[in-house]
Amino acid sequence: MHRLIYPLVLLWLTGALAGCASMSKKDCENADWHAIGYNDGARGIPAGHLNVYSQRCAEYKIAPDVNAYQTGWGEGIRNYCTSANGYNAGAAGYAYNNICPADVAPAYLEGYRQGLGQYCTPDNGLQQGLSGGFYRGVCPADMADAFMQRYRLGRDVRHARDEHQDIENRLDKVREALAGTQDPKAYHDLLEELSHLRYADERSEAMLAALNACTDDDWFQAGLSDGEDGQPYRAGAIADLCGSYGSGADPAGYRDGWQRGNAHYCSYDSGVYAGQAGLDYHDVCNGPGYLLFWGGYMQGLGIFRSGRYEDHPRPVYPHEQRQAPPPPPPAKHKRHKDGQGSDQSQQQPDAKQGEAAATQPAAKDAKTQHRVYRASERRRLMHESNQPQRRAHSED
Repeated sequence: MHRLIYPLVLLWLTGALAGCASMSKKDCENADWHAIGYNDGARGIPAGHLNVYSQRCAEYKIAPDVNAYQTGWGEGIRNYCTSANGYNAGAAGYAYNNICPADVAPAYLEGYRQGLGQYCTPDNGLQQGLSGGFYRGVCPADMADAFMQRYRLGRDVRHARDEHQDIENRLDKVREALAGTQDPKAYHDLLEELSHLRYADERSEAMLAALNACTDDDWFQAGLSDGEDGQPYRAGAIADLCGSYGSGADPAGYRDGWQRGNAHYCSYDSGVYAGQAGLDYHDVCNGPGYLLFWGGYMQGLGIFRSGRYEDHPRPVYPHEQRQAPPPPPPAKHKRHKDGQGSDQSQQQPDAKQGEAAATQPAAKDAKTQHRVYRASERRRLMHESNQPQRRAHSED
């Protein structure tokens, strides 16, 4: 008989009781409480859900048939408490509310435990955090820590992406307002806001690059992003951050990416952008690259200090994929006078020396050029500030 009645009742439930807040007086008067109880039980809804119906129908002074509802619910819950439904509930991360009768609970719980085994993996924890999924604390103790580490990582990446996008949107609005305003005070306020937003944008990009390295273990891209943004070498700091999320480290990949990105950054166009934006220079360029960058930086800084706005966009660099290093050449042996052979490969610098070379600040000649530029800039500014006083004396 259920085969004939309950599919029809389910159609009525879908329309009339989907969202109990919409129950009308007619719905409460015509309700088949046995069928409603059966369908609630068959969907794993606790029997206490009857209280919701009672509150809605009380507005019309109508009381549900409690016995009919409970009888129908008892029949429906036995159909729900199967191993397959238990697996689906566990794989979706739902909590078990002890609703299954004792004789059918073991089969449901066996499937539920298997489903939790699929849900409580580190990879799924990351995906749940990225998608904004709600964690109900269902993972067993031996899986909970690893799941939560990756869940927190996914959540933090999602928040960092949202924050970065919000800053980008605000930057677009400020640039648009700068292009259209004629009010000097509003223009000055917008320039100050633009400077703050560019600084925030730089910080949010650095955080997002580090979190992305922890997410997909692609440290080359993290290094490339840091290098192109003019960030200092920070493989150690990113390793500490990723360690808190249970992620591994690839300092060699980061160093490779950072060196390539740094070569892109140390250019004239990057200097103009950084100077005009009022961004700090972190002393990351060497040799000819430093001279190119510093020349552009001083020009951009002059625009920034003058209070003029020029929409000099951030340079776009050609992104490269990391390539595997070529295999080392075969070791060559030399004969010494004493007849002993020596391996020339022993004379090669070790990995620590290579990492130290990547993190070295500007070379001594570049530092000298840096000081010369700063001194000349100070003299120029002092000269300009003294011009009105000199004119006044000459007029006297």
